[in-house]
Amino acid sequence: MFSEIMRIWNFHREECIVTILLVNAFSWYLMGYSIIGGIVQKIGGDSLETLCLRLGYHSPIIISAILGSILLANVRKLQFFYIWIFLGLIASASSVAFSPYSLKINIFVAAFMGFSFGFGMPSLLSYFKDVTIIENRGKIGGLILFTASISAVIFVIIKPTLNQISTALFITGWRGWSLLVLHLAHRPIVKLESKRQPTHHSIKFIYNRTFLLYLLAWLMFAFVDGFGSNIVAFYGQNFYDSFKFVEPAMVSLSALVSGILSDVIGRKRVITLGFVSLGVAYAVLGLTPEVWLSWLLYFIISGFSIGSLWTMFTIVIWGEVAEHQIEKYYAIGEAPYFLAVIVSLALTPITTLVPKTSAFSLTALFLFLAVVPLMFAPETLPEKVIRERELRRYIERAKRVRERFTKG
Repeated sequence: MFSEIMRIWNFHREECIVTILLVNAFSWYLMGYSIIGGIVQKIGGDSLETLCLRLGYHSPIIISAILGSILLANVRKLQFFYIWIFLGLIASASSVAFSPYSLKINIFVAAFMGFSFGFGMPSLLSYFKDVTIIENRGKIGGLILFTASISAVIFVIIKPTLNQISTALFITGWRGWSLLVLHLAHRPIVKLESKRQPTHHSIKFIYNRTFLLYLLAWLMFAFVDGFGSNIVAFYGQNFYDSFKFVEPAMVSLSALVSGILSDVIGRKRVITLGFVSLGVAYAVLGLTPEVWLSWLLYFIISGFSIGSLWTMFTIVIWGEVAEHQIEKYYAIGEAPYFLAVIVSLALTPITTLVPKTSAFSLTALFLFLAVVPLMFAPETLPEKVIRERELRRYIERAKRVRERFTKG
């Protein structure tokens, strides 16, 4: 077993390193989100302080990611990664200052944690794109988010047993162990940096039609999902308590499955399936909003959809549509994921003004409309790769049929 692990490590050293670094970063973000959620519960879910705290965590992620992709595009990655992780260590330790009685301190700490996460993610995701081959990028991306989700779930389970100081020490230690992995990446990153050409700060991605089509679909989903999550929280509170573990479990599983599937049938089909399936789930709720089975079906399909779209739009797709300046593509492309939370908060006051059946039907309609840009977007997984996989599956089936007849 150990020898097999070492063999995989030696042959896929760079992929293993960037996978572990991304698992650490994404799980650390989810842990921070859980900690802030705990503070929100103490403050009160509908207060102005809650709105400020959630905005204070997610807005700096978007801003810092864009700033980091612009200011640090030509900085040496290894030194930057060390600085970025040390910044995360300081932010983790500062979480000990969270208090339900001090809004200013809470917003500052939340913003610091958000900033220290977003600042380096475009560079790390760019490194991920550089060291992975396109045929395996989906399954590796799915594995990253699956492992990060499981790690975050374990943290949520043990968090009630920790006090505030222990929680801060835990997430500081969690962020800190990535420094050991980064030390192993010294030679690969330096070698990769020597091959890279300097980039300029022009915004050529605005002329990239493929990027704009995928971004438009992703933005439409972010706004619709932001509104839809409010509707679900408002009208489905009684059912949410019964099925609250269904959706997170499906998100984790779907991230892994959809990543593998995207390497077989293509990214575009997986994304389209995610949009359409969630639209169907909302449509079912619009028809039978009082039936518990409809809500169970919704949470299952919603988890599948979010997990698949999370994998495609946060890890896989932007590196494949990028022509140059990969960090900028990731910074802009990831923004809608965090915008969905901001949109949800902004639309909270009008949730009660929309009738239940109309709200679910409108959400389903706009999700189906979000598929329209995808109809004009090209597949990013080369057709040759898809055909080769289909041919291999056909040959394997033919061999099994021949063996069956030979034995007979």
